[in-house]
Amino acid sequence: MLTGLWEAGFRCAPRPYARIGGHTLVMEYVSGEELESLHHYARTGGAPPPPEFYAALREELRRLHQAGFVHGDFRRANVMVPGVAGAPPRIIDWATGMRESDGEHFLYRQLRGSDNYSLVKILKEAVPSLVTREEWEENAPGMLLRLGRFFRQKIYRGLFKPLFRRWRS
Repeated sequence: MLTGLWEAGFRCAPRPYARIGGHTLVMEYVSGEELESLHHYARTGGAPPPPEFYAALREELRRLHQAGFVHGDFRRANVMVPGVAGAPPRIIDWATGMRESDGEHFLYRQLRGSDNYSLVKILKEAVPSLVTREEWEENAPGMLLRLGRFFRQKIYRGLFKPLFRRWRS
């Protein structure tokens, strides 16, 4: 996935360098802070990213979707804010990403809808002026997306992921 993104000219994702064996990927270190952390700091007195950052994030996700890529797990924790002022957003954790050309058209559409909903939710919270009422209503999740998000957030992240972490250590 990362190789495909870089070959298509997207620099918002970490650059892959090499694959070692079947399970190890050497990739670029993405410096900065997760948007999730900045969101927390904004509530405690820190400075959030400027509106231009969010506009750039929206444009990058739009370009990714137009090129046939979806992230699949787009959320604040997977968006990095570089430490350099004016630097573009970086998007990490492409494990659930896919290309439309992979033949999973139904799944691709669902993941694209999830990406769009997450983006609009982030924008509405951070810079409400960037989201129109029509855009909010257009990207409201349907029943299938809500069910998928429930399983990912409550079952996978809430139950299975902590169990896997304990099992590995």
